[in-house]
Amino acid sequence: MIIKRTIITTIVGLTLVALVAPVSANALTIADLQAQIQALMAQLAQLQGSTTPTTGNVPAVCAGVTFTRNLTTGSTGSDVKCLQAVLNQSATTQVATTGAGSPGNETTTFGPRTLVAVKKYQAEQGFTPANQVGPLTRAKLNAALGGVVTIPGQPPVIVPTGAGLTAQLASTNPASGTVILAQGLAPLAKFTFVNGDNAEVKVTNLKVNRIGVSLDATLANIYLFNGAKRLTDAASVSSGLITFNDAAGLFTVPAGGSVTITVAADLAASAGQTVGVAINAATNV
Repeated sequence: MIIKRTIITTIVGLTLVALVAPVSANALTIADLQAQIQALMAQLAQLQGSTTPTTGNVPAVCAGVTFTRNLTTGSTGSDVKCLQAVLNQSATTQVATTGAGSPGNETTTFGPRTLVAVKKYQAEQGFTPANQVGPLTRAKLNAALGGVVTIPGQPPVIVPTGAGLTAQLASTNPASGTVILAQGLAPLAKFTFVNGDNAEVKVTNLKVNRIGVSLDATLANIYLFNGAKRLTDAASVSSGLITFNDAAGLFTVPAGGSVTITVAADLAASAGQTVGVAINAATNV
């Protein structure tokens, strides 16, 4: 079996690169595996306990967050917590001065006080206050997050801003876990494509690179999925590159919306390798 580890790096331009590197554990005992997992969990806990940004004015809770959906009363998630943190950077738009929602006590729930703060923020930006965080507000918030967030022990996260198509590691990217040798449709990575324009975008070509210490033959068949829907026939790896083409469009990203695409592969039965996939350049989309 294989233990899978997720690594995030960044590249200037269109793409945030996601490296999903399964580490072969075929020769290890169950005790060895448990020890490795416990060590990884300890490292993760240590990183999560250190959340003070070292550069820029981007709140630490916004690391890896991009506003890709409309938010309203009742919404929950890490993007809501980031929203509150951004609002709390100004005394005029603070969600609360004490307790839940106040600076340092942001929550993942969008409540009435968050909505009041959002409307103040929208008015300050020259927008008509609304009962939601819509496309205009999301674009402004993403612009406010532009730059680099650095958290001790973690690589910098670049938040995409502006118009056009951007790609980033999905919040649902496979977490640490195990996959089996010769497994079919093993999820290697998930990428979220965000369209900042006012017209839909069709992606007709996508190239992903095989990474890690592995062979092309390690990935027998590679597919693109949108949820449970398979978008492509099986592709193969050639000199480390996997290419998907469809003149009619592999998938469409709606105006002001986003689509999350999964790269899945049939794994070969060989052991002792590390393998993953990455989008290496803007020209690969």
